[in-house]
Amino acid sequence: MKVNKILEHSRNILTSLLFPAYCSSCSGQMESDDVWLCDKCWEKLPRARTGRWSDDELLKGIVTTCYRYDRIMRDIVRKMKFYGRQDLAQHLGFRASEAVPHKFKNIRFSAVIPIPLHPVRIRERGYDQSYLIAGQVARSLDIQFRPDIVRRIRNTTPQSRLSDKERMTNLIGAFESAKSKQPLPKGDLLLVDDVIHTGSTARECIKVLNDMGMSSIYVLAVAG
Repeated sequence: MKVNKILEHSRNILTSLLFPAYCSSCSGQMESDDVWLCDKCWEKLPRARTGRWSDDELLKGIVTTCYRYDRIMRDIVRKMKFYGRQDLAQHLGFRASEAVPHKFKNIRFSAVIPIPLHPVRIRERGYDQSYLIAGQVARSLDIQFRPDIVRRIRNTTPQSRLSDKERMTNLIGAFESAKSKQPLPKGDLLLVDDVIHTGSTARECIKVLNDMGMSSIYVLAVAG
């Protein structure tokens, strides 16, 4: 195992020397462990402000986002979703995990739950970006990862294609309990998604969790 890791590390170093990567924002050459943007540009990304989700009574005071969904972040999310950049999902999860202790002070989460994609969408894309983001958040914070609690049962129209009014009803009935065989987590739960706008996706997931007896739920989105 150690030999494999050494070989992989050596291969990454050699690749970075032969084919150096450049930051998509400032065009400067990146370090070997930078992803898409150099570390300085990641740090300079605009932080999120309160969005449309704050109008939802169910979501007031429980949602936090890490980055503003501006031009650069839209490009990052697009590459992550549609161009096979699973490394971006994992890196966004790492970045989001750094915000949790500051955004959710004095809260000790018992589990991280991803907002799931529909199986059809996963087959088309090859992966579920929210699963990857949430999994990295859980690993970084050493919190139980529970993707087995909620499942998506309706392959709905992507929210990005809809108006705000259409988004509010598009996800109704889209989720249900996954009927996990494992004991359900207790205490404070962290629901994770990539992007939040109106909050309708998070709201529908929370309703399912509430029906299952889980009530102390917070939402973390990478961008909003």
